[in-house]
Amino acid sequence: MTMLALSLATGIVIDDAIVVLENIFRFVEEKGITPKEAAADATAEIGLAVMATTLSLVVIFVPVAFMTGQIGRYFYSFGITSAAAILISMFVSFTLTPALCAWWLKAEDASPTTPTTKSGGFYAWIDQVYGHMLTLVAASPR
Repeated sequence: MTMLALSLATGIVIDDAIVVLENIFRFVEEKGITPKEAAADATAEIGLAVMATTLSLVVIFVPVAFMTGQIGRYFYSFGITSAAAILISMFVSFTLTPALCAWWLKAEDASPTTPTTKSGGFYAWIDQVYGHMLTLVAASPR
C-alpha cells in the first residue's frame, strides 16, 4: 500500500512543480524580468493556489489513515504515505523548483525567437491551426 501511495503521489509532485515552473516561465516571457526575480514573484503569486490544492488533497488522504477495522489496518500506511508525499511536494514546489528556475532558466529561453516558445516555432503553428479550426467550427451552420 505504501508503494501504491508513492506511485499515486508522483503525479501530484510533478503537477505542483509544473504549475510553479510554468508561472515562473510566464513571468520571464511576458514581463521580461530576470529568472531570479521571476522565481520569487511568480511563486508568491501562485503560492495560494498550489497550497489550496495540496491541502485539499491532504484533507482527503489523512482520514483514510484513521479508518477502523481490518480495512483500516491496510489503509493506514496508504493514508500516511500519501499525505506526507503530498506535503513534501508542496515544500519542493515552494523551495527547490523556484531555486532551480532562478539558477538554470535563462532569459533567452523565453525570447520570441526561440523556437520552443509560444510565439514562434512549432507551438505557434499548432496555435494557428487550432485557432483556424475553432473559427470553422464556430461559424458552421447547425
